[in-house]
Amino acid sequence: MARAKLPAMQSRRRCIGRLGPAALCLMFAACGGTSGSTSGTTASSNTSAEPTTAGPTTDTGETTEATATSDETTEQGTTATACPEVGPEEVTLTTADGVELIADLYTTGMTGSPVVLLLHMIPPGNDKSNFSPEFIDGLRAKGFAVLNINRRGAPGSGGSATEAYQGPNGVEDAIAGYAFVQNHECAMSVDNLAIVGASNGSTTALDFTVKAAADGQLSQPRAMVFLSGGMYTENQNKIADNQALLANHPVLLAYPPAEAAWNTTVLGLGISGWQGMEVSPGGHGTHMFGSNPEVMTEVANFLATSLEN
Repeated sequence: MARAKLPAMQSRRRCIGRLGPAALCLMFAACGGTSGSTSGTTASSNTSAEPTTAGPTTDTGETTEATATSDETTEQGTTATACPEVGPEEVTLTTADGVELIADLYTTGMTGSPVVLLLHMIPPGNDKSNFSPEFIDGLRAKGFAVLNINRRGAPGSGGSATEAYQGPNGVEDAIAGYAFVQNHECAMSVDNLAIVGASNGSTTALDFTVKAAADGQLSQPRAMVFLSGGMYTENQNKIADNQALLANHPVLLAYPPAEAAWNTTVLGLGISGWQGMEVSPGGHGTHMFGSNPEVMTEVANFLATSLEN
């Protein structure tokens, strides 16, 4: 269902085989099922921060200029009209609480494209360059427009880093991104929205989903990926308390073996559409892209398949 525009703003575990030297395993949470001996509730303790990570790498993507010249029919069956194809184009977002953020925009050259919001690891030690050009190119190859948001407190964006994941204001970063793509001349489809949250970027992704369900003006994401979700993911909203609204919204939990405890507990809730991928040797958040580059393809395929259904 189309949503009103927001104001524009300035366990079963199975290995799927060896890919290179590392095994990649999937953990599926079937509807109403359980995973191994995990409990039916998430951990009761709560931490506001995430494990310390290495600093970001530099994003070396170049701006491209191209303009589509004809209308096309999208996979969703609607007619898309031409609009400028850009990527990356640095843009400025202004949140409802007055924080200015920078972001990198990548469009497809057509209106109505499905869109992915990227939410990087903990600021200020990380920023949008956590998501490599290779990963973003993989999303674009699947037909996604992409908005890679520099969260509050990250270098180049305003605001408090702690507020990015602790308290009520961090969700405004995602809402500002949502409003931007909705009001852009390419009119990206917020009804075909996906979110990738790395480490406590998953906090904002979950907060946005819960807020969208209560709000009525925001579309819930049709799919999400949590790269190294943890107790910090639930800083504001407990997954166990929101199972009904989270069901049937596909979510992929990708994590290294050292971070399995929280992830397998969440999968043990048996939320329909949620599945897990244990990545070995893995790495925290987007660092698993370096240790296991095949994960970038797995994430892109998961999002594309989820939005096709």
